Amino acid sequence: MNSVRPSWTTLLQQHAWRISIIILYISWGVNKYQSSNMSSTGAIFFATVSLWLSKREIEFMIVRRSLPPGDLGLPLLGHLIAFLTNPGNHSNYCLQNYGPVYSEKILSNMGVIFTKEEDIRWVWNSE
Repeated sequence: MNSVRPSWTTLLQQHAWRISIIILYISWGVNKYQSSNMSSTGAIFFATVSLWLSKREIEFMIVRRSLPPGDLGLPLLGHLIAFLTNPGNHSNYCLQNYGPVYSEKILSNMGVIFTKEEDIRWVWNSE
């Protein structure tokens, strides 16, 4: 059961939209604070939320690096639409592109999919 871990470059590309939103949020807050439209309490709240979002994204990228290859799908939905509309085609697509063991995201849940019987037995029999 060999799988290649995604590179950091691949992870950054897959997480680019989330990182962009965090950067926009931070730049908006800095701009508001500099123009004196934000109180010090608001600035502290803003900084806390920014740090929390950044920390969460970094943790998610680290976890994602330990998973088999796959992609995240659409923002928020993941692969839900593809899975519901035509699960057979979606599974075949992932099998062809990522191999017999791949990861995917449906809504906020990451999962690892095993397609070979021996891999499934290994998962169920390991402790």
